[in-house]
Amino acid sequence: MTSLAIYGDSFADPWWNTNGDPNQSWPIILKNNFNTVDIFAKGGSSVFYSYNKFKKTHKKYDKIIFVTTSPGRWFMPFDIQGQETHINSYATLMHCINVVQNPDFRIKAKFEALKHFYLELSDEDIDSSINDALIFHVQSIRPDCIIVPHDFFKKTGEKFISHFGPKIFKKWTNQSFVETNLMCHLPYYYNEEIAKLMLESLEKGHWTSEIVDLPVRDDFSFYFKEK
Repeated sequence: MTSLAIYGDSFADPWWNTNGDPNQSWPIILKNNFNTVDIFAKGGSSVFYSYNKFKKTHKKYDKIIFVTTSPGRWFMPFDIQGQETHINSYATLMHCINVVQNPDFRIKAKFEALKHFYLELSDEDIDSSINDALIFHVQSIRPDCIIVPHDFFKKTGEKFISHFGPKIFKKWTNQSFVETNLMCHLPYYYNEEIAKLMLESLEKGHWTSEIVDLPVRDDFSFYFKEK
């Protein structure tokens, strides 16, 4: 194995959480097994964003990992004051509106358009069908591509949080915490296990796992802080 490309959202983006160590994330861990690992994943991005990156770059790589994302996300990022920003939900949009200082009229217009998209136009069933079609096309172009379903990371993350009890789980689902000491939303020992699963899947030519469930090694406060 010489070169690997990784596509996806924050579950495959080592730099999404600035309170974690990127070197402990599963994409960076995989650099120990390849001459080249290029990571095209971006936190908050859509399947279409990954698909677009894949089409432009996949021929350069011997192996491909494509992490799918949840439906209902706006397709492409915006340039907000010089920063590539993926606004993947109405909640994220409201956060951007609150924190972006002195937005110009173009940014304000985009924010207003996204309000209408998320409140009036977004349809999860339609978006799921679009995602399925894009993923099918990825597989038709690169049958050797490892497609990692979004549910794998979603369920693995939920299992990790469930170890702290139902009260914490409920608060976590309401996004009441800020992550710390987590990479790709998970602790380093989960990332190590995921890296092993990725290598196993690459060797077998298809995704091989349903969930990662490991005992937690630290208190909840080590991983999350109150907003």
